[in-house]
Amino acid sequence: MPREIALIGAGMGTPESLTAAAAGALAAADCLIGAARLLEGLAGEKPAFAAVSPGEIRGILESHPEFLRPAVLFSGDGGFYSGARLLRQELAGWQIREYPGVSSLAYFCAAIHQNWEDAYLLSLHGRRGNLAAAAARHPKVFLLTDREHSPQALCRQLTEEGLGQAEVFVGERLGAPEERIRQGRAESLAKEEFGQPSVMLVCARPMAAGGFGLRDECFVRGRVPMTKSEVRALVLSRLGMQPGDIAYDIGAGTGSISVEMALAAWEGQVYAVEQNPQAAELIRENRRRLGAFAIQVVEGRAPAALAELPAPDKAVIGGSGGSLREILALLLDKNPAVRVVITAITPETVSQALAAIRALPMGEPEILTITAARGRAAGGHTLMMGQNPVWIITAEGDRHAH
Repeated sequence: MPREIALIGAGMGTPESLTAAAAGALAAADCLIGAARLLEGLAGEKPAFAAVSPGEIRGILESHPEFLRPAVLFSGDGGFYSGARLLRQELAGWQIREYPGVSSLAYFCAAIHQNWEDAYLLSLHGRRGNLAAAAARHPKVFLLTDREHSPQALCRQLTEEGLGQAEVFVGERLGAPEERIRQGRAESLAKEEFGQPSVMLVCARPMAAGGFGLRDECFVRGRVPMTKSEVRALVLSRLGMQPGDIAYDIGAGTGSISVEMALAAWEGQVYAVEQNPQAAELIRENRRRLGAFAIQVVEGRAPAALAELPAPDKAVIGGSGGSLREILALLLDKNPAVRVVITAITPETVSQALAAIRALPMGEPEILTITAARGRAAGGHTLMMGQNPVWIITAEGDRHAH
């Protein structure tokens, strides 16, 4: 008989939550491998091996060729944030068959009478993510938690970000005899404690600003210079931001570009680097007003302020304090393929930027000048009031030169 390995979605880890197909595969298995919690509820009298890492599981399979119908158990469904993906890679070339299970998402939403087709799915179980940024964009966010990112800590985070009125459902130890489901506002649940494993559904009113090239009136400006919407739209088009990007806005000013970057890269992180304390506070205010929770403000002067930040995919340089070449060199050291957009309002800065780019391992820059004019009513007429010209210089690191 050829050997076939069954990958079984074990639902909540109880016989009652198995699908009929999964139950049949479990009954046909001659040994079980999986987390101790799942084995405790499902192994019965079968030989069982507690293991979760792909390497461990493969080692057990190789050490026990006598088992021709081994089964590996995964909680919930194997296609929903489980170890099945990595195990498939580990067992490439082996004969496997998969049996879907009832995911924690489906089980929990059924228990609280909620549809989930409009929910954004997020796992913070051993992963990084930004719940506030997701909740600012989506009416529902379902997430897996862990001890560090507990429901209490996450509700506290939502409250601190101004989302304390969000309705939150928490499910603890789903399927177990001690299963418990609680519901309340984030600000209230932030004061409670929860057991693990837990899942959450967060229902908030989306507040993230939409569109591209937001109107200048959307931002709190104070006395700090702000990049106008026409220029911002072109900068963002040249950056080509992706949802998961890590990006820097160096010399961020009021944070108008940072906000637009963060709204585009809401699954990633935007570091708004600014040395003026008043400007840094304006960035924080604009972050809150517009739901751009992927922004992290970094107070300091570049390039020193960039030293401990993670490698960027994209960067905007709106102010360099005379250290443009050093900043570019540091960006390239962190990511040889980084994409950089430099804005300048004087020809001297343009000259310095081009000299620095051409002295470093970067591709040939693209240079664009924009001169915009806005209409202003004057009596019965409209006068076009010209803005200062702005140079937009785009270049990418030449990874092959490193």
